[in-house]
Amino acid sequence: MVSLVQLKKAKRYGTSRLCGPFDKLCTHISHIQASKRPLVCAWCGLNTYSVCGKCKDDKGKPIALHYNPKGVKTKGFLCFYNYHNDSCFGLGKNDSNRILGLKRSDWSLPDKHDIQDNASHISSLVDDAGL
Repeated sequence: MVSLVQLKKAKRYGTSRLCGPFDKLCTHISHIQASKRPLVCAWCGLNTYSVCGKCKDDKGKPIALHYNPKGVKTKGFLCFYNYHNDSCFGLGKNDSNRILGLKRSDWSLPDKHDIQDNASHISSLVDDAGL
């Protein structure tokens, strides 16, 4: 096993490869499935051919999300990761409509500051609720 000294050394820089436990996320990644037809991504609202088979919508269908897309329009999109990120809860296109009751046409892709503000809000809710 690694020592405390080795762990501290590995985590001392902001660019450390160690980002925390990802056990839950890995479970979702292992359930990624391909779709034969285009589906609307729950995060960004554009068409995608991948779904998270572990997450289900209100009708029990897998949630469509871009997962490491290579298309010209969506290359580099982090939809799968943002959708599963506590800090981004409520910021995706589906969340804004289904959870917050906003019009789909009023949604815009959140930027870094939106995500930081939301992360603080989510953190305070978690702290207040003792979750």
